[in-house]
Amino acid sequence: MSVPESPLRSPLLLAALILLAVMLAAELGSAAVLAGAPVPGVVTEDPGVLAAQPPGRGIGYLALLDVLLVFVIVQYLLALVLPGRVQGRLHGILTLVLSLLVALAALGLALIALVELLVMVSLFFSAPFGTIAYVAVWGGFARATAASLLGLVVLLEVVGLILLALAHPQLLARKGLVVVAVLSLLLKLVLLVLHGAVPRVVVAITDNIGAIVVAVVAMVVAIVFLVLAVPSIVRVLRVDRLA
Repeated sequence: MSVPESPLRSPLLLAALILLAVMLAAELGSAAVLAGAPVPGVVTEDPGVLAAQPPGRGIGYLALLDVLLVFVIVQYLLALVLPGRVQGRLHGILTLVLSLLVALAALGLALIALVELLVMVSLFFSAPFGTIAYVAVWGGFARATAASLLGLVVLLEVVGLILLALAHPQLLARKGLVVVAVLSLLLKLVLLVLHGAVPRVVVAITDNIGAIVVAVVAMVVAIVFLVLAVPSIVRVLRVDRLA
């Protein structure tokens, strides 16, 4: 009788996790992805030269939600191989810690983007000198680079999720995973629209608006995760006391 393959050894699963990890690295502007050598499929304003980080704030802020997406996937996969009691302990504690960190980070980053947005708008409508200052600092938003990078991360996420579904179709029944994945893709598409629907000179403004929306959505999802983690921790504490 053949021994069933461990879920964590599936080639499709490994490929999916690698793609999602590369997606996160691209959003965060990891030197391993964005510096050194050109990334296939990514167009830059200056051919052959890659920025140290993604243009604007919106793309980087996407990592707030995508960290939660990858975490949910890893948690579900660990549940397939770890004993129930061990997985229960890890799930509650790790979810509490990560969701709290993401919620706080999202709040702080949303406030930073809001302040910058107010400064941008104030300068832009303070002609002539304020407008000149705005154009000098933010008027040259690298829209082509941002669009290409967004296209890359969308492709990585879609292919990664498809491979994940093929490796473990039962994950499609996990409502939390599906909701976070759909939100993640929708926010990327919204950011693409915000970058492409306005003249280049004001893309920095719409990018900041998108960044705020992304941060708020990530904060709400993180708070929901935080609330859902509390019962798990309470159950673990009760079991420990009874033991």
